[in-house]
Amino acid sequence: MQTPSNRWGPLPPHDTGNSRAWWWHWLERLLLLTAAVCIGYYAYVTVEAYAYQVYETRELDAILHSGPARETDQPRSAAPRRVEPTPGSTIGRIDIPRLGVSAIVRAGSDAKTLRLAVGHIPGTALPGEAGNVGLAGHRDTFFRHLQNIRPEDRIRITSVEGTYTYQVERTTIVNPSDVWVLDPTEHGALTLVTCYPFSYVGSAPQRFVVRARLVPAASAVSSGEHRQGQDAQRARYNSEAGPRLRTVQPHDHRGVQSQRRSGQDHHGSERRNRARRFG
Repeated sequence: MQTPSNRWGPLPPHDTGNSRAWWWHWLERLLLLTAAVCIGYYAYVTVEAYAYQVYETRELDAILHSGPARETDQPRSAAPRRVEPTPGSTIGRIDIPRLGVSAIVRAGSDAKTLRLAVGHIPGTALPGEAGNVGLAGHRDTFFRHLQNIRPEDRIRITSVEGTYTYQVERTTIVNPSDVWVLDPTEHGALTLVTCYPFSYVGSAPQRFVVRARLVPAASAVSSGEHRQGQDAQRARYNSEAGPRLRTVQPHDHRGVQSQRRSGQDHHGSERRNRARRFG
């Protein structure tokens, strides 16, 4: 048996050199650096959006407390139209109580706007104007819960001009080229747009659309609050009327409401007929 010598090389396990170890060492560092950058960017975007929402919500609430926004179902006519808001300016806030959605609405639909808030799509009506209000949001941030929305859900838009409540009529899945969903309407409408499918990784191939209709201000108040308001008004009226009147008959109140509704319908018919003549 031959005695091992230097010509046999080192004892097992044999050293094959450190070139491969050097490669894996740098690959490991590169992957760790990439992961740190991704986590840092995600944290930055999340904190930036959160800080923006908190600040703008506080500013909007301060304005509303100085002069509370009125609940209304009568959007102003689109002519003369207000000047388009400056891109990036705050328009108001959208709330969907059943889904727990609450987000600031910002003018524009560019990447930065949608990263910070829900975007108002340029060219569509503004809250407080007659027509179709178009709002867009990311499916993995502010509009994440839209996948659980259903007909008859209430959506509230609050701005310095007023508070507008919409009721969901339907949801639709369309292609990105189907911009007809943003076409103007004769009545007050709201269209929410986000990417679809919600769980899709990457650029989603379709769009999830929610269409809602403006509801009367009286219907936006809960039945309990409405009854309490009626009872308080009736008691105050009875106390002021004294012995001459014992109570206010409910059918009288309904008669006044029906007269108001018939008058509104009459004026609405005249506006529609006028629009047909000049259209």
